[in-house]
Amino acid sequence: MKFILICLLSLSAFSGFKMGTYHGVSDSGEKCQITFVIKNYRNAIKNPLNEEVWASLPGETEVYVLGHMPKISKDSTTIGFERDFLRGFKGTSKGAIALSVEMIHSSTYHGPKAFSLTKNNWKNKTGSIFNCSDLSL
Repeated sequence: MKFILICLLSLSAFSGFKMGTYHGVSDSGEKCQITFVIKNYRNAIKNPLNEEVWASLPGETEVYVLGHMPKISKDSTTIGFERDFLRGFKGTSKGAIALSVEMIHSSTYHGPKAFSLTKNNWKNKTGSIFNCSDLSL
């Protein structure tokens, strides 16, 4: 019975939302958007830790590959995953860029709620964050 419950919880965690362009509003009240273009599973193994969702942002030249971050228990043999966020990171020659998408899992809606794009320049100790909320397809 415990195994069945774990399987059901795992299946509900997959990012089975519709691909497409989601529109929202930034912290400054401007329109913003994110486009999800591909959902894939590494090694063709359907597991939340193997899930990849490809996303693009206006004005950004690169596609971000997002996934669920693992949760590793030091006290047990448990490896889980961060269910409510899809995240992707890129190292740059001067620092790093991170895209984080907050997800909603409810009986009426399953999909992205908000995203943040964080840019950090380690070399000159500067950074920026862009937030977009109230996303809808």
